[in-house]
Amino acid sequence: MSRVAGLLLLALVATVLSISGCGDDGSEGGVAGGAEASPAAIARADANCRYFQRQIHKIGKGALRGPGNIPKLATENLVKPSIPLLERVARRQQAVARESHDPGIQLYADFFNPIIVLAQRRLRLGRLAEKPGDTEDLVRAREVEELLSQLGLEQRQAAHEAGLAACDLDFQHELLTSLTA
Repeated sequence: MSRVAGLLLLALVATVLSISGCGDDGSEGGVAGGAEASPAAIARADANCRYFQRQIHKIGKGALRGPGNIPKLATENLVKPSIPLLERVARRQQAVARESHDPGIQLYADFFNPIIVLAQRRLRLGRLAEKPGDTEDLVRAREVEELLSQLGLEQRQAAHEAGLAACDLDFQHELLTSLTA
């Protein structure tokens, strides 16, 4: 793991610990002192995730077809259009979290911030890696992809603990499966 990737992961861990507290009080949901979200808040968050899933499938469908090599197609046709989608869904989920006052939903929604930062970094590195003979940026782009996978798993766990069934999905897997649709 590169120094930058390690620092980003460390920053995320500090953020998550400051949001969620440093222990479990034994209540359901795994977030210390957490209020339970209303069914309406859960329904809105789940609706946002179903929207996210539909949009991911639209992005992935046919994204790797066309001229160019696979890394360039992935950068321009998958990573680039996913960033505005992530930003849109993050705004929606963070609004639900604020209105619900539920720390579990807040934790889930807060994962979008580092995911967006890493996706933007992945886009920059993918574009830099297009230069002939540039393997270092390609390796760094793959490291960022690994961090995105790790964060995705953590976000999925937070969704599960917050009771967000439609958000308890591996969205990267969804994107990959959409490539063959």
